[in-house]
Amino acid sequence: MNRPQVQSKVRTILCDQLSLTPDQLTDTTHLENDLKADSLDVTEIGMSLEDEFQITIEDSVMARIKTVGDAVDYICEVKGIPLSTLTSSEPPKNWPPVYTPAPAAPPASRDCKSCGAHSAASQICSFCGRAL
Repeated sequence: MNRPQVQSKVRTILCDQLSLTPDQLTDTTHLENDLKADSLDVTEIGMSLEDEFQITIEDSVMARIKTVGDAVDYICEVKGIPLSTLTSSEPPKNWPPVYTPAPAAPPASRDCKSCGAHSAASQICSFCGRAL
């Protein structure tokens, strides 16, 4: 199950309980302010959600569920469903990203200022032994 499926089931329950149509509901729809759900309605909605999703919703938690999105997020949290809108439990392709280190830069080579000898990847001239 994924978040859109939970969202669909929550909306169906709300439509049945409050005699609504799905187009009246968004994640930000407030149960009491927008839908005029009273405390009995909220209790019945909570019981229907518990039955549908086989979970227990404490009264203190139900009191904090104010919007449709709150209900969906809580159910997803309890059921261990990611809150993202990915519809698949499969990770995205090319995940995890493969780390490919950048190719090593060739060693810097320098000419000795003292003797003019060419010295590769060193701070000291290999010919005269002086600092480059």
